[in-house]
Amino acid sequence: MVLSIGIFIGSLVVHSVLHKMLIHRTIVTLWSTLIYSAGFVILLVLLLPVGDSAYVAPSIVLYILLTFNTVLWYIFLLHGAIIPSSVILASFVPKHTQTYRQIRGLFKEKDLLDDRLEDLIGAKLIVRRNAGYDITSKGKWIVLVITVYCRIFHQELGG
Repeated sequence: MVLSIGIFIGSLVVHSVLHKMLIHRTIVTLWSTLIYSAGFVILLVLLLPVGDSAYVAPSIVLYILLTFNTVLWYIFLLHGAIIPSSVILASFVPKHTQTYRQIRGLFKEKDLLDDRLEDLIGAKLIVRRNAGYDITSKGKWIVLVITVYCRIFHQELGG
């Protein structure tokens, strides 16, 4: 499993560098995600001689899941997808406490906002306090991960 994670991280680094090189040439393409296929081939070459299916199968599944998740995020960011929960969490970066009205100003549809706020409260990423909302430590970690990923691919947080 450590091998899978190591090869995945290596593929992510190569993908990030390749993406940055292409972005400087104003080329934006999904083809850069094929680097994960090369990582998969490397993983197979290193794992197949081991032959122990109890080790090989979970390692392959882990690599595929990590890659799938990363490529999905890349596609969403590449196409400027606005993820409402990310927009809400990003709004807590400059100020840790906000009123409903301040958060409401981020959206046109009230129902969408209410659903996402309830999702974030349910996931314990934000908490309702008095007339506003505060971000939790768990929420801060999620914002940090999303921020780092967005910076790698030169995207604004929240779309």
